[in-house]
Amino acid sequence: MKKYSKDDLKSPDLATQELQQGFSWTVRHSKLVLSLIFIFVVVGAGISLYQALTQKKESELQESYFKIEKEYLQKKELFAGNPEAGKAAVKSTGDLSQDFGDLNVQFEKLIQTSPGSKAAAMSALVLSEIYSNYQQKQKAADVLGQVKASSDLLSALVLDRKAGIQADLGDCKVALKTWDELLSNKSAGFMSSEVKVKKGLCFENMKDFSQAQVMYKQAMEADKNSTVAKTAEKYLKLLPN
Repeated sequence: MKKYSKDDLKSPDLATQELQQGFSWTVRHSKLVLSLIFIFVVVGAGISLYQALTQKKESELQESYFKIEKEYLQKKELFAGNPEAGKAAVKSTGDLSQDFGDLNVQFEKLIQTSPGSKAAAMSALVLSEIYSNYQQKQKAADVLGQVKASSDLLSALVLDRKAGIQADLGDCKVALKTWDELLSNKSAGFMSSEVKVKKGLCFENMKDFSQAQVMYKQAMEADKNSTVAKTAEKYLKLLPN
């Protein structure tokens, strides 16, 4: 059986109210009923209008995002190359502004325009990757922190990336709180085992081996045959006695 070092094992692995009114009551209070109906219609129209405007704004923001993302992916492909198309990779200068121009500024502007939008979350995920690749992890964490988290899957991904970068920066206490916020998101239930393994690693880093043990054991509970569970089991065996 192949033996794993701790470093090998820790490589990255990778959302009625009852409204029954009697007929007789309605007849006796017909004017009130008509007034209430009018109010409900007006309020309902207002809500519908608000939702329509919100959806329109989100669509516009996402349209802006995809334009910036398209340019980013084109530039990224230059550095990766495309052997199938016979395109050799262009060497990165190591300077963000020279390699990607003002794309980071465009992404940040989009985030600041509407921090609670899906476009902002997508922008933060891409931009945090860019900053991380250019050894600017604090900027990556700051960008992710600008996004207003909700209960959707995108928010869960933002929180997971944010916590990971916080841990990389050596702030495991803050990272643990961020992962706990993620675990309260019902849309992210499928991520819970992986998150608990990451929490376990943070507890290990803080020399809190008892809590690390708890996290690894919990990570193994969902599906003992999964890759995550097997990884958690290995980490558990490597914990100091």
